[in-house]
Amino acid sequence: TASMTAGTNNELTITAYDSLGNVATAYTGSHDLTFSGLTNAPLGTVPTVEGTNQGTAVSISFTAGVSSTNAATLIAYCAESSKTVNVTDGTINSNSGHGLGLSVSAGSADNLHFLVGPSNTVAGVSISPSITVQVRDQWNNVRTADSSTSVTMAIGTNPGSGTLSGTNPRTASSGIATFNDLSIDKVGTGYTLVASSGALTTDTSSTFNITPAAAGYLVITGTASMTAGTNNELTITAY
Repeated sequence: TASMTAGTNNELTITAYDSLGNVATAYTGSHDLTFSGLTNAPLGTVPTVEGTNQGTAVSISFTAGVSSTNAATLIAYCAESSKTVNVTDGTINSNSGHGLGLSVSAGSADNLHFLVGPSNTVAGVSISPSITVQVRDQWNNVRTADSSTSVTMAIGTNPGSGTLSGTNPRTASSGIATFNDLSIDKVGTGYTLVASSGALTTDTSSTFNITPAAAGYLVITGTASMTAGTNNELTITAY
């Protein structure tokens, strides 16, 4: 099949031909074939044929030049398009335009991942650059066809007892939720944010700091009563 979903089965049929384009009916029995052309998943999972990793020879049975039914089950794990699956048996192969053109789409939504996490910023000012969160499948492919998953952002570690403001939640577009106006009102060192969406595995950002804004007003404190001619030590605090 020319298209498939990551992690699902794709039953391949391999046919042997002679140099004139005739089916090589004498190509029969078990043959050790090596498959190539696909990429490992972002999580590192290697594509397989009959449970054998791509790049390692696997025994495939043939009858009259055609592989047996369900004898070459491909499982791909990386979401990618316009790839070509090729096969080699010694000196013969499918490399000259006879491979299988294949596109693999991401699997079901499984987890969230901060693509661009929060950075240090001033209290009350929108965090910049915009925070972006990927919606990924279990092999960490971004679900580029997903423009419906709603992602919620919340403060995780809250050293300043701050409040998060901004448009929240956000809906993913092509598998990415973008938060462009989030801010926190209280100063603190070591804040984190947590992205969540229903039953999906959450992700926690790296730590970041909220620093004071420019002074907006002054507050004077001191002893509320005093004797004429005595000292009253004042404290002036900028906010």
